Amino acid sequence: MRVLVLLGCWLLFAGAALAEFVPDPARRMVDLPPDRHGPVPVLVDYFLLDVTSVNGAEETFGASLYFDVKWRDSRMAFDAKAFGADRALYTGAKAQEQLAEMWTPAVTVSNLSGDPQIEAESLTIYADGQVEYEVRLTANFSSPMELSRFPFDRQRLSVKLESFLWNASEVQLVAVENPRHVNEKLEISGWLLDHSSPVTSRVAEERYVTGDNYSRFTSTILVQRNPWFYIWGIIFPLGLVTFFALTCFFWDQETLTERVAQVLTCLLTVTAQSLAVNDDLPKISYFTRIDYAFLLTYVVLLIVAVESIFAKYLNERSHSLADQIDYRSAWIVSVAYMVGMAVVFWVP
Repeated sequence: MRVLVLLGCWLLFAGAALAEFVPDPARRMVDLPPDRHGPVPVLVDYFLLDVTSVNGAEETFGASLYFDVKWRDSRMAFDAKAFGADRALYTGAKAQEQLAEMWTPAVTVSNLSGDPQIEAESLTIYADGQVEYEVRLTANFSSPMELSRFPFDRQRLSVKLESFLWNASEVQLVAVENPRHVNEKLEISGWLLDHSSPVTSRVAEERYVTGDNYSRFTSTILVQRNPWFYIWGIIFPLGLVTFFALTCFFWDQETLTERVAQVLTCLLTVTAQSLAVNDDLPKISYFTRIDYAFLLTYVVLLIVAVESIFAKYLNERSHSLADQIDYRSAWIVSVAYMVGMAVVFWVP
């Protein structure tokens, strides 16, 4: 008897394992887009509320924003008179529960860096089948930066919205015509909003390596770094340190030890400044303007050290000639340094 029971259980298990999967036809009505003859148009509205930070080292920026997506799904239409209202409103967790029970274009921010913080969200279903989903969130967004002109650089900060589930043949985003995509009172610490360049919003198809095209909404603002922090905190001290190094040319050639010690002290100071600046920059493979300034300063310090040794050697043979070399070197190197710094920071 026990053998028959075990055999029956095995046959039941084997039959269940071999049973054909049968999709639920009732779910098909809400799991697929409402229009199977072309892409579903989804209107996207977007508003940038605040930019809390711009992190050049990580190439990200923190921002608070609001976006709204609208689409029409005739399967969600209902009798407004029988319901007692022309719309059904869901907020917070209720909105997420309802979204899980219906088809959505699954539009999300595609350039998020880390998890977003949802401040508020709502879902509105209208009697005629129009659906509107609104969300306000705070997050960090990845934004590749071009830093060759740092600290006089301009950056484009973009927020990108696209469906992570439906490609361009199934969902097509449409930007709402609205010139006010950014808070007019927006202020960014250490940055200035470039009002000469308007906020741009566009929809284009993005092709992925899988071969699929996805409709993407991109809104971009242009910001300019406020350079005065770096001028007073880095560039001015850099020039001051170089000035103290150049004073070695006016010291007596016999004070070679003091000259070299002065150059080494300046070198350590410049190196410390360079390390401080590197904390604000990503590990990029090209030189920024401020990198060229440091390189120029290192070259000047090297010239001062080499010239001091040469002047000491020359002084043992001709003191007057050594003085002339020191004097001319002071003028030539000083002028060359100032011209070089002007080229580095002010020539486009």
